[in-house]
Amino acid sequence: MVVIWWGFAVVAVVLATAVLDRVRSGRWGAEPRDAAVRDVYETAALAGGPRALVDAAICSLHDKQRLRVEGSRVVLVQPVADDPVERAVIDCFGAEWKRRLNHVRSEAASRRAVRDVRRELDERGLLYSAAYARSARTRVVLRLAACGLVTVGSVVALAITSPGTPTLPVGLLIAAAVVTQVIVVVLPAPRNGAPTTAGVAALARARREHVPQRSGSAREFAVGGAAVLAGTALGAALLLPMHGTNEWPPERYADAGPGNSGGGGVGCGSTSSGCGGDGGGSGCGGGCGS
Repeated sequence: MVVIWWGFAVVAVVLATAVLDRVRSGRWGAEPRDAAVRDVYETAALAGGPRALVDAAICSLHDKQRLRVEGSRVVLVQPVADDPVERAVIDCFGAEWKRRLNHVRSEAASRRAVRDVRRELDERGLLYSAAYARSARTRVVLRLAACGLVTVGSVVALAITSPGTPTLPVGLLIAAAVVTQVIVVVLPAPRNGAPTTAGVAALARARREHVPQRSGSAREFAVGGAAVLAGTALGAALLLPMHGTNEWPPERYADAGPGNSGGGGVGCGSTSSGCGGDGGGSGCGGGCGS
């Protein structure tokens, strides 16, 4: 009987910590009242992850007529970038001037400029960090394991119970352990890169008010997704299905693409490599496209 009560204690602790974790996850991050996005890229990142962030840059370049969409392919017209994310998109062309849009989107999503936006959102508490999500998943696994052991132990005890011995407490323990496991699964751990409560509030505020520092299709896409561009060649291209997952790239990954070093790409790493002026506002020259 003592073992049974220990089982109930384990189940109670698991249930209490699962609910407490859920409450803490909802409060983790910035204060929702003060949360706000700073630009169109942060808005897109909160709304749709790294791919949406890259798509916002593609929309921006399209607005400026620096690239052109031809069905499922995109043509680089002018290799000039006004910010690091645009530069990451342009770098994906390498020596080519025409590539499949999905290839550009998937490669740009792994670039340092995209990770920098993610890191900024992490630091301001608008996205769940990888470390927080990993820790939360570990706790979920441990809770499921604890309840699983209680369930297995209870079933074994029930099987070897002598005839005439009351089995109701063991049956109740099995039911409690199973129900608790279901609750733990229903209260999932926060996903790596998912918006926190503050991030959701910041995104809602951006949609309700305005997105700073950008207009045109980039802003429309950031707040409404590709559906708001329906009827245009760009919108049709962005609605095409993509292969792979829409996950934030791990910090340990180097920038993808041949010749792309830690600085962000050939011809765009510094002011001496083809980026005029301050290296951001005036864009990158021919070194990005060849």
